[in-house]
Amino acid sequence: MADNTETVEEVKNLETEVKGFINSQPYWGKYLCSEILAGNEIKDSIIDTSYSYLLENLGLQEETDKPELSISYNPNASDDFKENLSFVSMTNVEGVNALTENQTIELTPNLTIIYGANGAGKSGYVRLLKNVFYSKDKGDILPNINIESGHKPIAATFNFSSDGTNISLKYPGNTGNGIFNQFAVFDGDIGKKHLSVRNDFSFRPAGLQLFNEFNAALEKLNAKLHSDIQTKSTANPFADDDIFQGESEIKTFLTQLSHNSKLEELKAHLPYTDEEKANKTKLDKEYDDLKVALAQKDK
Repeated sequence: MADNTETVEEVKNLETEVKGFINSQPYWGKYLCSEILAGNEIKDSIIDTSYSYLLENLGLQEETDKPELSISYNPNASDDFKENLSFVSMTNVEGVNALTENQTIELTPNLTIIYGANGAGKSGYVRLLKNVFYSKDKGDILPNINIESGHKPIAATFNFSSDGTNISLKYPGNTGNGIFNQFAVFDGDIGKKHLSVRNDFSFRPAGLQLFNEFNAALEKLNAKLHSDIQTKSTANPFADDDIFQGESEIKTFLTQLSHNSKLEELKAHLPYTDEEKANKTKLDKEYDDLKVALAQKDK
């Protein structure tokens, strides 16, 4: 009888490879990756939560009930390169020069021309675009000079479309998102920079932004752990030479004991057998007998 059973193998692609990497991480690593893939900014609160999970994993903190993580590879939330990306509109502009709030700048698939009299705000929009997109001339965005107080923080919403999917990013909240780097701004001042400043070349395969952000988060966790170690470290009570007489392996190890000492090295000196205890008792008795004999000799 013929066996018609078919074996279905998962096709290896970037998504499955990324998920495989994430699932191989301990809980604190999975938590970080899930936040990155969700498109969330890795703020201090996320680092603190991940650090708490790390301490639990190291056995330095009591285990707690942790929520189950859902790892979903969402290309629209990640900072990956987007295919067929177009800049659709700019809305909710606040705190930029004297630009009127709640204006919408829509861009057509072909050519969009913005015109107006001097002081109408054309340069204000250009300054904003220079700071958001790739530019070699990121000038300062000035507040409204016509008012003395009540200046709002600089903010704007940028709307994009990628293969029929609408994507909205906020500035400066989503600064650093890879989508912003897919557009460049050019004017006369930037042209001078291109002629006078050499371009830096870098290459990074699309789809690997997760690892850049994960590595940056690991550096923050490492700094936090190192800071805690330094805070909790105390002076070595065995560093005083008066405690030991002569030289020995134990003396050398204990006087150099610190938070950098390896636990395995310490454990190597821990075994203390019954035979060693009996030998120490015998040596102590001989030492006491010698002291008595010396005292009698002096008399």
